[in-house]
Amino acid sequence: MTSEPFTYGKGPITHIDFSYCNNYCAYADSAFTTTLLLRSNTHECENSWCYVARVRAHNRRITDLLFWTLTESKRSRLFTLSEDRTLLAKPLCLSMLPLSCYKEEFFFISNSASKIKLYNTSTLMCRKTVSSFPQGIEYTKVLPLISQKTNSSYFMVCLSKERLGLIMLPLDGDPLKYTNIIAHPSNGRGVGQAQGLAIDRNGLYAFTAGGPDTCVHMWTLNPSVLEKTVNIAGCMKRRFYDFLSRDFLEEMKDYFYYSMIRTQGICCMDERKTSFTIPITEIPFVMRAIGFYPTEAEVENMINEIKYSRFCDTGEYTTEIDLDTFIQLYCNHRPFQGILYKDVESAFNILTNANVGNKDKCAELSNSHETIIQEKPTITMEELLLTLQNSGEAIGEAEMSEYMAILWGILPEGDRQEILEEIDPKKIEKELESRMSTPINAETFVSDILQMYVYGEDNLSVGHSKELLSKKIQQTDTSLLDELVSNGKYAANSTQTE
Repeated sequence: MTSEPFTYGKGPITHIDFSYCNNYCAYADSAFTTTLLLRSNTHECENSWCYVARVRAHNRRITDLLFWTLTESKRSRLFTLSEDRTLLAKPLCLSMLPLSCYKEEFFFISNSASKIKLYNTSTLMCRKTVSSFPQGIEYTKVLPLISQKTNSSYFMVCLSKERLGLIMLPLDGDPLKYTNIIAHPSNGRGVGQAQGLAIDRNGLYAFTAGGPDTCVHMWTLNPSVLEKTVNIAGCMKRRFYDFLSRDFLEEMKDYFYYSMIRTQGICCMDERKTSFTIPITEIPFVMRAIGFYPTEAEVENMINEIKYSRFCDTGEYTTEIDLDTFIQLYCNHRPFQGILYKDVESAFNILTNANVGNKDKCAELSNSHETIIQEKPTITMEELLLTLQNSGEAIGEAEMSEYMAILWGILPEGDRQEILEEIDPKKIEKELESRMSTPINAETFVSDILQMYVYGEDNLSVGHSKELLSKKIQQTDTSLLDELVSNGKYAANSTQTE
């Protein structure tokens, strides 16, 4: 123990970690700064810590901090995770994975969208995305569980604000590989808000620390029960099929097989070559056809997930995807609660403040989970298009013109391969210019531009009630997942569910 406390930071310490050989110590504070300390090996100051550096690399709350030691060189790298540079899904925690479970080294990252992502430690490429169970859970702490001699599988221990969970590896989105229990009751059941998680060196016990409830609990871990449950459950792909309604599944099959026709040419009169797979480049088209609209970054993640899925085993890229794998990919990547009208309303609040130059208010709204509904924020179409072309995942001018022309009915729906008539660029440009000054808000954007509706409501003009704001915005009934989870069919092995 040092004789004097460290006072390098300006705020309370929120995260701390030590390197593999305990030569370095790093901690993050509430002022968004990270401080690095080095153990001194001189005889004059034996076992003392020296200040190395302090950096403010983030402008939002730091959610986790971790030293990562490279297997080959034993060199340590320091990683910090923060809520900045994100709009919807904020990363909440990260951890290393057991090296024996995967042939590559991955980060385990959980985010606020109830998703778990695996990132390659060398390339920092997202290589896997799976859904968390029960739906809507947000893990804030995660640690690898030391493998016991009686287990042939590997596990991760996770902690949310009130639940302690166990996840079986490898990750594939199978709901039976998740189990959890309410460790620190909250949300009307208590004042939980769990803050800390630790595992003993033998992997037999987990310790959780609460916040306002001032409790520390000790839990016995028995992962073999979960392993046996998964092993006797049978085919995993069947459980993904059960997430979808029969009608929606048939619709997905139709689009999947239609995608085969697109790859051979719409007007091709030659004999069609039948197959059970489609190229991975067709993934975004089928996803959007069935009502899931991923961003370009999400599309890249999905393609890379399939492309590198067997690379370590075969040394070759995967260029085709079958229907079973596509359904699994869809169930893991889609948002668990769909698109909510309140999310669109909140986005227009942020856009309005950004366009008037109120950056502080814009940052405040983007961090807040509350939706301001007293007023209807309005911007012009020109301001919206400029934002889409210059911020975030920027869209090119040519692409933007094509997208808006299709949404407004100037061009027929479909990809360029499916549009048989000639396109008049001047006609499109003239029509778009005439609409640039049109004021739009969340309501007109959803109903007039996207041509979508609030599922379960006849229109959007009935007022901004809480019931309306929580409704899904969609064009098709996408899933029975919520109903299955609420009925307990897929409660993710939860011993206590909502």
